[in-house]
Amino acid sequence: METERKRFAYPTENEYIYIRNLNERKMEYMQLNTREGRGTPGRDGRFCLRVYRKNELARLYFPELDKKSALQGLARWIKRCRELEEALAAAGYDKNRKFFLKPEVELIVRFLGEP
Repeated sequence: METERKRFAYPTENEYIYIRNLNERKMEYMQLNTREGRGTPGRDGRFCLRVYRKNELARLYFPELDKKSALQGLARWIKRCRELEEALAAAGYDKNRKFFLKPEVELIVRFLGEP
């Protein structure tokens, strides 16, 4: 008896666009009440606590580096600060997620300082 193998179907262009737009809307919803304006710093130029994409926060800490290097630098800092790593784990941090939640940003700022 042969078992049929299920074929993986790549999403069509319309499905891909829908998925991408859905993810963007989720991100906007999460940021809705956690920041003042559209810019990264607040309107007064100060850092504001909100949901950040990982590469966005990393670029604030390492503005002279490209995205990949900035992410690696921030990950290295987090790993070297054992207390921060433990606090993030307790807060439910997922290293595979593409963004930092507001409580996680708060912990990062508390241990590493404002960017």
